[in-house]
Amino acid sequence: MFKRFKPYTMQDDKATTNLLCCGNMASGQLGLGGIEEEQILAPRELAAFGGKRVKEISCGLNHTLFITESGTVYSCGNNDLGQLGHSKAHRRPEQIDALETQVIRQVSCGLAHSVMLNDAGKMFSCGDNRTGQLGHSRSASSMTSNHSHSESSLPKLVTSLSHMRVVQVVCGGSHTLALTNASALYGWGCNSRGQLGMGAPSTLASIDTPRRIESLTGLAIAQIDAGGQHSLALTVSGCIFGWGCNRHGQLGLGDVEDRYFPARCRSLRSQFCKFICCGEDHTAVLTKDGGVFTFGAGMYGQLGHNATGSVSLPKKSF
Repeated sequence: MFKRFKPYTMQDDKATTNLLCCGNMASGQLGLGGIEEEQILAPRELAAFGGKRVKEISCGLNHTLFITESGTVYSCGNNDLGQLGHSKAHRRPEQIDALETQVIRQVSCGLAHSVMLNDAGKMFSCGDNRTGQLGHSRSASSMTSNHSHSESSLPKLVTSLSHMRVVQVVCGGSHTLALTNASALYGWGCNSRGQLGMGAPSTLASIDTPRRIESLTGLAIAQIDAGGQHSLALTVSGCIFGWGCNRHGQLGLGDVEDRYFPARCRSLRSQFCKFICCGEDHTAVLTKDGGVFTFGAGMYGQLGHNATGSVSLPKKSF
């Protein structure tokens, strides 16, 4: 089951040519080529980059993006909605030629969409745009086409934010968030559970161009992340705000009620939070002193509490 949207980022001095992968291979998302196995149960080396050093990887539901040290992007896996950014074979990592003139510094995958951020703070996106998650105004063809040759199959500049410098971009299942160097946070895409932080789904089902999350104006935001249908922001002062789906307690607010606007996780106010990470329906927080708190869905043991129940208040794992 898909658990994680957050890209894993390696430090520049630890970029590596030695990659290991395991898990579901049914759509070619591990990049191992035309092997017969659909599940790789033990880590296997991925030798597909010809000695190029890989510095960041992001996994979607059935597709994967890679960035090399030089800023070149490769993709593999399912491409039914154009999320790979090219129309090449899907079972091995292939360069996204449409971005060959760009130096890409960050990538993020949603369920079936991809967003890339270049060294100048400009965003490009491709893939599923049925709820506006690409940040491009939707046309009839992009909303109805389900093949890789739709107008969303090649990465396209998100023009409405091109006059700003974006410093971080994250994809949720079908929504996207972007943080600028001025600490302005923007969201777009699906708002079925309030994950955009701009109001109830009954008044805002989705938006197809970035809109600022006004209730966070004035806060110095250090990091953002997104789960399947929930979103988080971490401030420079170590405070956490969450919004969106909360059916498993993944916002850490002590209940299971969705939030349509950012709400502070007050149970962690005595902790200086340093890093946040969202799974599909759960959340993990790292504190300054090295403590890890988790909350949300726990049916697979993903919270690390030696139990399989859900938790709506942050609980220390280790």
